[in-house]
Parts: sequence; C-alpha cells; structure tokens
Amino acid sequence: MNSQTSTNNQQPAFRWLAISLLVILLAFPVSAEELFRLRITNESGGAVEVSVDEGRAFSIVGRVTKPALSAIASFGAAAYVPPGVIAATAIHGIRIKTIQMADGASRAPMTISIVPSEFSRIPKGYGGMEASSSGMYTDIPAGTAIFRTFAPFVGSPVYLQENDRLRHLGENYKPAAGDTLVVVTERPAKWPAAVEFENHVGGAVTAVYPDGSKDEITKVIWPVSGVGRYDGASYTGVGCINTNHGGVLTISTAPISDSPLFEGDGPERRGGFMVQPSYHATTQGIRVPQVMIIGPENATSAVLEGKPPLFYGNIALAYDPTDPANSYRAQVRIDGGEWERAPEITGRVDDAFKPGKLATYFAARGKKRAVKTGVTHIRVLFPKLDHAFLTSQLRKCAGIYSSSTVAGGAKVISGTLTINAAIKDSLAASYVTFLVDGQVVAITNSSPYSYDWDSCRVGDGVHTIEVRGSDDAGNPVSRKSTQIVVKNSKR
Repeated sequence: MNSQTSTNNQQPAFRWLAISLLVILLAFPVSAEELFRLRITNESGGAVEVSVDEGRAFSIVGRVTKPALSAIASFGAAAYVPPGVIAATAIHGIRIKTIQMADGASRAPMTISIVPSEFSRIPKGYGGMEASSSGMYTDIPAGTAIFRTFAPFVGSPVYLQENDRLRHLGENYKPAAGDTLVVVTERPAKWPAAVEFENHVGGAVTAVYPDGSKDEITKVIWPVSGVGRYDGASYTGVGCINTNHGGVLTISTAPISDSPLFEGDGPERRGGFMVQPSYHATTQGIRVPQVMIIGPENATSAVLEGKPPLFYGNIALAYDPTDPANSYRAQVRIDGGEWERAPEITGRVDDAFKPGKLATYFAARGKKRAVKTGVTHIRVLFPKLDHAFLTSQLRKCAGIYSSSTVAGGAKVISGTLTINAAIKDSLAASYVTFLVDGQVVAITNSSPYSYDWDSCRVGDGVHTIEVRGSDDAGNPVSRKSTQIVVKNSKR
C-alpha cells in the first residue's frame, strides 16, 4: 500500500520533467549538418581539396593555376549576403563576398572568385562578371567537382586557415598568394524536398518538405515563357541548376556539350531560364520572357533576396544522372498534366514554353502531342546528399583528377610512408619541415630528418609531399617536392 502511494506521488514529477525536456528541445532547433568542406591554397599549384568528414581527411580534386591577388567590385546581388560567405555558386564560377565598399553614394560589393579551366579566358557573348585579378583560376573543368557535387551553398561561411586554426574571413580580407581558404557547407535543419511554382500571374510559390508539410513562400508576378543563352549552360545539363546567388536561380535547358570549342564558339550550345525576386528584378530592369519574377509587387527593398530557401543556403549544383535522388532536378507540368523532364532547348527562344513551340518540339522528337496552355507548373526537386553519395562522388572526383594529372612513374602508396629529407648540406640545416599538400605535418631538428607519415589521414588521389630545410634564422637551405598517389580504399 505504501509502495503504491509512493509511485502515484512521483507521477506528476515525471510528467513535469518530460514536459520540461520537450520545451527545451523545442526552444533549441536541430542544428545544421555539415555536408562537406573545401580547402584551397591560393598559389600556383596550390591544392583544391574536398573533405566529407568535417576536415579530418581531404582529397585533391584539382589545383590552382593562377592565384587571386585582389578583390574587385562585383555583381550587384552580392550585396544581399554578408561579408565572408559564398555570394554565388555556379557551374562557371564561385564568388566569395569580402566587403561592401563605399563607391560614391552607393556601396559596391567586393568579391574574389574560384574559376574553372574553361573560363580562364572570357567566352564570346559572356554576360557574367569577369574575375580578372580576383580569380583563383583552376584546372578543374566546369560542371565537375567543386563546380558540381561539391559546389557550396550561397551563404556558406569562408575561413582563412592559419596553422591549425580557422578564422572567419570577415570584411577586411584581401587575398594574398599562399593563403589557404576553407569553405564549410552545411545542410540547414529545415531542408525542402521541392519548391513548386505555378507558372501564371498570381501563382503560388510553395516549399514542400519531406514530411508532406508545405509553406507558401510568395506569388508569381511575371511567369516564364521562353529560354535564353546563359553562361555555363553548355556544361550544366537539362533541368540542372546552373547558377544560384542572392538574386537569381538559373536552370539549364541545354544538354551537356562534348564540343572541344569554348562556349560561345561554333553552334549555340547554351539555354536556360531564370527565377528572380522582385526587388532585384526591378534594379536590373528585367521583364523578359526568359525570367520568372516572384515576390511582392512594387518592392522597394530586398524581401526574398538573400533569403532561404531559394536565394540563400539551400541550392547548389549536385547532379548525377545515375542517382536522381541525390540530384537537383527541375521538372515541368504541361497543360496541368503529370510532372515530366524539362524540355531540351538551346539558344534564345522567347516562346519556348508556349503551346505552338512545344507542339513543334515534341513533333521533332516523333511525339505527336496537342498542347493547349504550355508550361503551367515548374518545380525544383532537392537531393538527399547522403554521406554515402558524397563519399562515392569524392572518390570518383579524386580518381579522375589523379589519372589525368599524374605521370606514369608517380609512386602509388598506401598505409605509412617514410619520408626522408635527404638534405644536401646537413650542417646548414637546423630543422626540417614536412608538408603534405601545403599543410605542415611534422617538424624535426634531429638527423636523419625523416618522418613516418600515415597516408590514411588524407583521401585517395594525388598529393604533394614537400620537405623544407631551414637554418637557425628560418632561412631556406633546401626545398624539394614530389607527387604521390594515395590508394587506401577498395574500389
């Protein structure tokens, strides 16, 4: 009897504790999940690396061919994001916001850029920002590696690596040769499964979440009815994301081209359309068939600009034709029918999404199809980006880079490698520094100047080992580097 009474008296206390824990959980939202991070050494030959395990191991996916030496006045939409973050992610280049500089009565945003190999020269008909001296030019092809699966979200924070510490870039950063930048990309706690657009004036723009819940974001002011020529679209793929920044979402309607010509040379291979928030569209003076405008009518300040889920922190470039669930994909509904693949259209076609052109499009592909209204709905499907996919993609990117850049005589290693300094003038050398991909891994002042390096600390692929001998004053007396290929994983 006493035992039963004691249990009953404790029940309110347990109930109160459970309620208190629930209140605490609701008060503190689930934190974001790190997906991957990039590390780029801003010097000629500097490694471009990716990690999918929060920076414990990196794999090289490319190298810098020319470093950035300045920040320059940039595209206007960079003003919608704070300093020290990714301002734009695109198949043809990544922009990093550094500072908002005074420029007369206005304030011009300043950026530095990471540039793929095909855009080391400006293509014909190029309409984007020219990186010039602000560019970290790379040997990575457009539409691959950091310009595809490992492209960061707009708003991803950028850090300057100083020894083993990361310092946020802030707004006073000026790039210098030898700097190492780290970009951390996180999946937000509230991650959509899709965003849907009703393609007519007053149509709803709705975010759909994995649990089936929905949020109406805004309304369509100006529907899209055509496609146009957008930079980088020939490297993007039909229905794939081409560009995202604080004032633009660009979707390609062009297939990935295998032409050896630069974009803009030869037959037109670009095609796509845009979604823009209303205030930014007003500042650009844009009301054309190729651009859908969304948001409050007659906006006098930024409302959707630089905000999730469309213009900050959610959209990048991931796409793998063999893995739709881990790909961003744009689909359409024609005449309100079922969702289907976006049409494949290149060049400028102002009425590409209207009945006449769509009927012609299908007929040319052997499909007789009556079209009454045209494209009535558009949606962007968001990927899972699970760890298995990212790991597999990184292995693939590192392997491709390894096979394309390493000479046949390069040493393939696994496990532990003993690095011997072989200092020519051992009397002059007071200490020896061992570096892997520009990062110090060991320092010794004891002969015979060797170090046992565990290659499992880095990802598979090409890596550069460097040995530097220095005198008492820190002056170099010897320096030697070599490339090796790490292969620890079973593929």
